[in-house]
Amino acid sequence: MNKGITKLNAVLIALVIILAAVAGYGWLRPVTEVTEEVPVEVTLEDLAKEEGTITIYHAIDDPDMANIIIPAFKKLYPWANVEAIGMSLGTLTTRVISEYKAGQVSADVIIAALNAFMPAIKEGAVESWVNPMEGLMNYPEENLDPNNNWHPAYIVPLVLVYRTDLVSPDEAPTSYQDLADPKWKGQIGFSRPETLGDAGVVFAHLYGEMSEDEWTSLMEAIAANEPVMTSSTSDVVQKLITGEVSIIIATVFDYTSLRDEGLPVEIVWPEPSIFVNSPCYLAKNAPHPNMAKLFIQWLSSAAGQYALAETGRPPMHPAIAATTVLAGVLPPDVSLVLACANNMDFYENPEQWADRFREIFG
Repeated sequence: MNKGITKLNAVLIALVIILAAVAGYGWLRPVTEVTEEVPVEVTLEDLAKEEGTITIYHAIDDPDMANIIIPAFKKLYPWANVEAIGMSLGTLTTRVISEYKAGQVSADVIIAALNAFMPAIKEGAVESWVNPMEGLMNYPEENLDPNNNWHPAYIVPLVLVYRTDLVSPDEAPTSYQDLADPKWKGQIGFSRPETLGDAGVVFAHLYGEMSEDEWTSLMEAIAANEPVMTSSTSDVVQKLITGEVSIIIATVFDYTSLRDEGLPVEIVWPEPSIFVNSPCYLAKNAPHPNMAKLFIQWLSSAAGQYALAETGRPPMHPAIAATTVLAGVLPPDVSLVLACANNMDFYENPEQWADRFREIFG
């Protein structure tokens, strides 16, 4: 997303609007079904309609899935029978792997953060598939998976959030490196890095930008400031609300929620400003593969991306994100980059990184 959000142009936005209309008419490539008599062209929608049902495992809030995303999908495909099963990222990943190994796959589509779901990809529980909508929607190449294991859904930009009644704008940190300043001792909060959540992603991304010694020194200095560490970012947000900490590593969604609730907070976009990718996946041996492909194409289309934006989640498409959820929040001079694209070892060897963080942060 390096240039996609900061350098929008009228042609791209016009393309999005056109594709939003196209989404309602059917972009799906025809598939030739050979019979003994005459070849008959059928669309993916035709094949999906024969299956009729789709099961989605997801880590999205249940009300958003039930009240926004599924109704938007069924507006185009009213015949579809959709079962959406929400669960935590850890539970979701474990369940997908277990079902795949047991040969009892239930999910057709999975929506989950890439950093948390990578173990399932490594186990082979995801089907590689070329999604034609990615090219039609002109997604930035750097935001796509060259192996076609995952497909666009939404992003989670990570930021610093501080309480303006506890920290003045003049003294607020402007970078993650500033968290090593001793003046913030006991005032910083973030999810435990070994859980490989938001803080772990941030710190692993910094590793890709620094030397080994520089990174280790920075991590040790932050740890020496005795940060308040919690099992999840939602828990650390509560610490900010109660005033137990004054600065946290959190998401844009956390910031806007706190702001809208009236808490005196401000946002900092550190350099680098990164986002966690929460894509969708086609399950290996999916019971309803054509329904799965139909849903994935829809979710990465303009219609699906606008539905995600309606939930308050920044969609993966840069033009749609910049003109919806991130409008007025993302400064025009800030470029977002994919978390840990500079350190793929974080995704490939998560347990080693968890152990590394445990050693530093205890």
